[in-house]
Amino acid sequence: MSKNITIIDPDYRQWVQEVSLRYRRSQIKAAVKVNVEQLLFNFNLGRDIVELHAERRWGQGVIVQLSKDLRQELPGVEGLSKTNIYYSKKFYELYGQELIKFHQLGGKIESTESPEIFHQLGGKFPSLVSIIFQVPWRHHCLIMDKVKGNINKALFFVGKTVEYGWSRSVLMN
Repeated sequence: MSKNITIIDPDYRQWVQEVSLRYRRSQIKAAVKVNVEQLLFNFNLGRDIVELHAERRWGQGVIVQLSKDLRQELPGVEGLSKTNIYYSKKFYELYGQELIKFHQLGGKIESTESPEIFHQLGGKFPSLVSIIFQVPWRHHCLIMDKVKGNINKALFFVGKTVEYGWSRSVLMN
């Protein structure tokens, strides 16, 4: 039978608080990394659809079929609905040119760290492009619906979402 041990030493209590805080920070970092990878996946899927001219090449039903085929290949994986795949295409169409220009200027998005942009001269600088990858996917879906393809409006909402921590309900309003 185990006995509960109560330690009242203030150093111990402080240490428990520090470990708890480190754990929470690591959870947040992990969530950010997962979000970046998911956004990169969705961006690349959208790019594939556009660059392969998938709908023209295989017909208008290709997105529905792709959704079915991916869910069959990847059972239990979320985010492969036809709606989500259409959003992936919209995501690429909305942000693709900005990210291509950014890449041509020497920018790099690090998927293993928080997204940062590296200027071609080697210095880090903040950019609206870098914050695209700090916003959750469902926020982007709402933004894409709201801005109807207007990149400037999209970047405004993305920027404010990061700056003020806007929730999806705030974005809807």
